[in-house]
Amino acid sequence: MGHTPFLNESASAAIAAQLRTIGESIHAIGGLDAVDEAILRITEMNSGFSDQRSKLLEALWSSIGHDVGTA
Repeated sequence: MGHTPFLNESASAAIAAQLRTIGESIHAIGGLDAVDEAILRITEMNSGFSDQRSKLLEALWSSIGHDVGTA
């Protein structure tokens, strides 16, 4: 698993871990295109925080489907 943001706070770390697992599941079903589509759909759900959501999901899911050896 790649670097997970927010590990210094237990509640945030748990949510980040769940989001990471969701991203991995999306990738397993539909590949990188599905992950990209999920980011778009999630960020469109409520435009008020779309930039923050997009940045968070891209940070959490950036290494999914890539051979990135970061920890």
